[in-house]
Amino acid sequence: MVWISIILALLLIGAVVLERVLHDAAKNKILRSQAAMIQAFKNAPVRIDTVHDTIHWPGQIIIKPVPVKVVIHDSILIPYRECWYDSLFNQEGIKFRWQAQGCLQFISFSDFTWPKEIITITRQVDTCIAKPIPKQPTFRIGPYLGMSLNSFTKFPGIEAGAQLIIKDQLTVSAGGLYLDGIYGNVRLGWLFK
Repeated sequence: MVWISIILALLLIGAVVLERVLHDAAKNKILRSQAAMIQAFKNAPVRIDTVHDTIHWPGQIIIKPVPVKVVIHDSILIPYRECWYDSLFNQEGIKFRWQAQGCLQFISFSDFTWPKEIITITRQVDTCIAKPIPKQPTFRIGPYLGMSLNSFTKFPGIEAGAQLIIKDQLTVSAGGLYLDGIYGNVRLGWLFK
């Protein structure tokens, strides 16, 4: 009976240790992969894409020129009129200066096109926002198992029971103990953070 209790207790302790080791290994693997992903985002190069486009503005603009200087040559046999034009055009977002010489009745401009570059800059942004630690519940419960030693003639004592953890720090346990008879036990504990 004593050896069966020892073997069962050692198997239980071994199972708990193995579960914790496997759980921690899986958790560490996840943390390493997330750290590698965050590092890749931080070191990602900036990508700049440039698209060349042309803006077409159909239609026609007619300017009725007004000369700024008119010279009439009347000293020759046929009177000759010479005109100079110098003007600034500013209409519908188009602005330019034009100059001309001669007698103009009108000037027409149409079908404007000008190049346009559309530049897109892509930067990798880390969207991992630190989330607050989830709040622990006020009360948590769970079982416990243990072994007791009174003397080497009455070894081992096996105990089992339930424990209550209050605010993730204070523990209250109650259970039973088998050691040459059945006994009860109560425990109080404090967990360090």
